[in-house]
Amino acid sequence: MSLPLADLRELAGGRPGAHDVPCPLCGPERRSPKNRSRAVLRVWLVDERFATYHCARCGEKGEAHAGGVQARHVDREAIQRARALAESRDRAATADRLALAGFLWKCRTPLSGTCGERYLREARGYQGEIPATLGFLAARAQHPPAVVAAFGIPIEPEPGLLVMPDSAVKGVHITRLRADGSGKAEEPAKVIIGKCAGSPIVLAPLNDGLGLAVTEGIEDGLSIFGATGLGTWAAGAASRLAALADTVPTYARSVSVIADADPAGRRGATELAGRLRARLLPVEMVTFDKTWAGA
Repeated sequence: MSLPLADLRELAGGRPGAHDVPCPLCGPERRSPKNRSRAVLRVWLVDERFATYHCARCGEKGEAHAGGVQARHVDREAIQRARALAESRDRAATADRLALAGFLWKCRTPLSGTCGERYLREARGYQGEIPATLGFLAARAQHPPAVVAAFGIPIEPEPGLLVMPDSAVKGVHITRLRADGSGKAEEPAKVIIGKCAGSPIVLAPLNDGLGLAVTEGIEDGLSIFGATGLGTWAAGAASRLAALADTVPTYARSVSVIADADPAGRRGATELAGRLRARLLPVEMVTFDKTWAGA
């Protein structure tokens, strides 16, 4: 999905320069008003004829320029300069976010004995093994304690054992918690750092039957793994589901796409299932019933 120039001009208030604004592409699917209004989309309005954009949350990016009669009067060299500047800023922003994600991942400690484990065990009802792709971040300054998860493909040195090298981390997913682990902190409860669209949070490797389940959230993924024993990936958000289609390995013998009941979840799961079928992978789509999953 792309943003037309008129919308970009409106988002920028008609003022040339860089503007951080709420993303109209992934914002509407956020459950809380505060999360919907987060300024995660950067719009660079060069002038009334050209703009670029990039969302730090859903990863959408692109450019738009005036068409028709106006297009004949566009300064092509100015557009090229603006595009190069936007790409340079995008690379710098991506590098900064990846560095921050790597720093946070290195700061993690094991979840065992923390309020993060209490959240997963007691608030979410998960009793299985906690994968190495999850860790704990202690409270610091204004930041509450959190469960941190790594986006990326871990290695499997022996069957069923996951190891997440620092070099494989493409981003992190942070679930902010109450101090006692009884639930999530106030919004925004979940934060994604890094340019990691297309990278999963791997909760369990494909099982002996090469079966894989793909869920929207981490907690749902752990519930599915505990109930089925399937290899399990979490997208981290509904808007990130479809991007996983090219990452699912061709050797998977079955892929279960687990759809949340809300419109954004169904939309993301449906698009992922369609892209996987286009790759001729065997796919089933299942609506997740959270009543039996401890949610």
